[in-house]
Amino acid sequence: MEKLFKDLQLWEKLQINHQNIIRWGTFLEGNSSLRKQNNLQHIVSFVHVATWICFELEEYIPFDTGLVLSAANIHEHGEAILKRDIVYDEKKNDISEDVLEYINVDKEFIRIFGKGSSLYKKMQKAFLLQFATKDENFINFPNEARNILKYLKDNFLIEAKIFNAIERYEYFYYCFESNSKHNKKILRNVLNNQKTYLDRYVKEIPGFYKIWTSDHSKMNIK
Repeated sequence: MEKLFKDLQLWEKLQINHQNIIRWGTFLEGNSSLRKQNNLQHIVSFVHVATWICFELEEYIPFDTGLVLSAANIHEHGEAILKRDIVYDEKKNDISEDVLEYINVDKEFIRIFGKGSSLYKKMQKAFLLQFATKDENFINFPNEARNILKYLKDNFLIEAKIFNAIERYEYFYYCFESNSKHNKKILRNVLNNQKTYLDRYVKEIPGFYKIWTSDHSKMNIK
């Protein structure tokens, strides 16, 4: 029962805080017709999309599906602990927010699972997978995390790319929902930010062309 009671505090915080964090920031201003998506809804969306994409890609390439789906489940823990979401445009060039999230999540993992334990290391690995494609930023992380990131890049790079591709692809679900309500601003912004990355992943991840199709790539939102 010890882990249950240690985990109870984070377990409660994740549910309450994720529910209170509204995503998409300034895009919602003046757009009362748009549904306000909270972080809890985003995680449900992310895990759902990640599950079917992983099953699809398993037909084309062997990879650690469990690691990708574990990362999908816990990748937003830092936002719940810090009680905020930062939109992509504000965060894409500021690695300090990623580092801050890691530091706070790591403190919780140490408290619950014990530093150095096998379970702690697995949780670290799953959480850090989301940053493993950003090797130019490894230097900004604490030394222990930096070593894990290097290990992930060397041994689980395809899993890191699949996670990153799913993360970028999942944005489009809310975009198309908003577009159906005659608001093209979000879709236009996300397409401008993510198209280059997703086009590249079609070349780097076997089978991803079935997910991000040529029709997606040709979208032109005016």
